[in-house]
Amino acid sequence: MTVEQVTKGIERLEGGPPSRESESGPHRMCRVGNLLWKLPKNADASEPMSSSGKRAALESVCNALEEDSRVVEVIVPSINPDFTGSHRFYPDLPRTSRSDLFTGEDRFGVMKLSNPILFKVHVPKKNQPAWHGYDNIPTEDYFVSWDGVTAFVAWEQDSDHIPLPGGQIVADILDSALAAHRAELYIQACSPICHNIFFHTDLYLRPADPCLEDGTPITERRHAENAVDISIPRDMSMFDTLNWLSLYLRDVGDEFAVLKNLSRRVMDIESLIRDEMTHLLGHYYEHAVITTKPLWRSLKARWQMRWWRREARQILAGLWLSLANAEGLRRNWEDSRREFDDEKLVLIFESDYSDDIAVVSSLEMSHLDATIEQISRNLDNNAVVLATVLGALAGGLAGALIGLIH
Repeated sequence: MTVEQVTKGIERLEGGPPSRESESGPHRMCRVGNLLWKLPKNADASEPMSSSGKRAALESVCNALEEDSRVVEVIVPSINPDFTGSHRFYPDLPRTSRSDLFTGEDRFGVMKLSNPILFKVHVPKKNQPAWHGYDNIPTEDYFVSWDGVTAFVAWEQDSDHIPLPGGQIVADILDSALAAHRAELYIQACSPICHNIFFHTDLYLRPADPCLEDGTPITERRHAENAVDISIPRDMSMFDTLNWLSLYLRDVGDEFAVLKNLSRRVMDIESLIRDEMTHLLGHYYEHAVITTKPLWRSLKARWQMRWWRREARQILAGLWLSLANAEGLRRNWEDSRREFDDEKLVLIFESDYSDDIAVVSSLEMSHLDATIEQISRNLDNNAVVLATVLGALAGGLAGALIGLIH
């Protein structure tokens, strides 16, 4: 690896090299992420939340934001209760149990508002967290738009590249506000091992003539970086800019949250199926090895494995259920993907989206289905053979006893 390649790698980690534009500012930057308003379990019941309950939840969270010393302004939205409510999401594998992956009973409710909460944050740089070891905080002031699913965090800075710690403090502020409402913040990253709060693609907001003929904002990939230039109307305040971004990007951001959640769930179930099949085949192998040994040398091992068929049937039942769940979720994912691909702003989500397309599209479960079917058939055949042999032995023993009696 050359010195130039190493330098480029470091620049990319820090948010990319300075652009072809001047270093003078101010430049407007924005990060986007799926920061989910996870409802408490008692609010995720079968009974839908009432209009008054939705407004009360909104008021409670906004009050908590206003009481946070780091928040200097909150704009409470007027919501339409008919388009505000709980949507169902699945936790990823590290935040659930294997049994819940079988059944899907771990789904949780997420509050999605018809209009976003807007608020301004002021936090001294020394009080903002470093990120992955980087402490180059870009600003003390952030402007946020959040509808319970997708958060836009914007700010102004002199430099023309986005450092990693930019905007990270907002997640802590939202988590504190939700905790006061007995809810919590669920950050949906690109994968369970990724600790990024925001998408991997950053937005560079450029004052321009902003729209195509159909009103869609103009977006352009930013040379070699994970970044997109997006045109915004000239001479708008930061809150107006967030409102404008929310108008065009919030719905597609919410659709992406659903798509990402479904793809992660499908991959988690597929991984679980493979693990369970490996466990089951391990039982078969162990049983096969034991049966090749003389009876007098394997009595203890045979006794220890006497219930293996019962466990095998339980595993098989779980596998059949998991396959059914995976197929249903896969169809839902395909439907969501078609809707999402129709959007003209997919470029913003491409970095976090492309891997999912490749993985989920390549998942082939028909061979898993066939393997499970074969294992089930063999297990049933062995049970029939065993019952026949035991029946014959019992019949022979009974005949011998009758002969002795007579």
